[in-house]
Amino acid sequence: MGQIIVLGGDQWGDEGKGRFVDEFGEEVDMFLRVQGGANAGHTVYVDGKKMVTHLTPSGVTYAKARCFLGNDMVIDPLAFAKEITDLTDEGFLKCQQLGISRLAQLVMPYCRDLEKFRELARGKNAIGTTGRGIGTTYEMQVRRLGLRVGDLLHLEKLGEYIKTILAEINPEIYECGGKVYTREDIITFLEQAWQILYAYILTQPLSQIITQAKSSGQNVLIEMAQGPELDKTHGTYPYVTSSTTIAGGACSGAGIGPTLIDQVICVTKAYCTRVGGGPFPTELFGVLEKLIRERGNEFGASTGRSRRVGWADGPQLRHASRINSVTGIVITKGDVLQGINTQVCEYYRLGNRIIQALDEIDSCEISEVEPVYKEFGIFDDISGCRDFDSLPEPAKNLFRTIGEMASAPIVAISVGKERGQTIIMRNPWH
Repeated sequence: MGQIIVLGGDQWGDEGKGRFVDEFGEEVDMFLRVQGGANAGHTVYVDGKKMVTHLTPSGVTYAKARCFLGNDMVIDPLAFAKEITDLTDEGFLKCQQLGISRLAQLVMPYCRDLEKFRELARGKNAIGTTGRGIGTTYEMQVRRLGLRVGDLLHLEKLGEYIKTILAEINPEIYECGGKVYTREDIITFLEQAWQILYAYILTQPLSQIITQAKSSGQNVLIEMAQGPELDKTHGTYPYVTSSTTIAGGACSGAGIGPTLIDQVICVTKAYCTRVGGGPFPTELFGVLEKLIRERGNEFGASTGRSRRVGWADGPQLRHASRINSVTGIVITKGDVLQGINTQVCEYYRLGNRIIQALDEIDSCEISEVEPVYKEFGIFDDISGCRDFDSLPEPAKNLFRTIGEMASAPIVAISVGKERGQTIIMRNPWH
């Protein structure tokens, strides 16, 4: 019997989940992305070359692997086509199979239009979306106006449904000053999408593929996009994304029940970052902010935007690890903090209250908290360390504390950006 491991973030996304794939991907037979869309970016280094994927799983570089885009993803056909071209041109696309679930939603052109119009209308209260139509595509899904990948196989049956969609969306687009869509516009786009996606549309249910794989002894890695503090329910609402980003979302996105999942490995940086608006209790400003951002290359893989930077946050980490039911953590970018008097937030004060976990208060109160920090001192270069005992004492204490706050054993610690610059505490596949 093989294993199914869910790989998730434990912060606001951008934690370095690709690093786990870098170190342990050789033992994976099947890789899945299950939610989100081209708003996410996963970075992996292959033979010293940087590879960024937005829609495809990070495992596309492994020749023996099968890679799938899951049920709860939103697929922009044009973005998918560009990604496939880029991966092929760079020599990264090597997997034996790449497939897309018929249940995934299509990002339509009017979804991108509506998202951009609405962000502009929000002004200084903008959420900070990527403008790629992700949220509006999920909105169309719950309004029962979405189009799925499987619909591309039945274009001749969509006439009346397209009329219904246009009757709903065109008035808002017109009011925003945009160009309204005709039935012919939509059919033309869907025909183009069919040409791009047809060869990748799965004929077999993804749920069936995964359960058969596990039963036959294959290892399956489910890659979650973004992080729990951006989850549409559990995150810092309303500054969140539009999908379920916690580990529980893997079940719907893969089409399996929770009893099939063997482990939940979550990734956290040795500090925190956040992209876009919303509360960020441990945020740093000034010289230290710029230093960590530059050292850590903290710029969005999808947008290039500067990420906000802060100290590691205990209340946030306790919350995220609990709702993810974490069984192990990977700590990334520990080397970024060398030479810096590193701190970690132990808890928050809010008036007379002590707050140990982020969800003990409501989102509207987060910006009012006062973080209380513990200092760990300065440690020197750790990029050459390959076992925990060789780390300087301040670094050991920092990593131990992060593990304790996550209530999970440490699986690995990255001490540099290259493959192999990792302290491996245990191999989760064994």
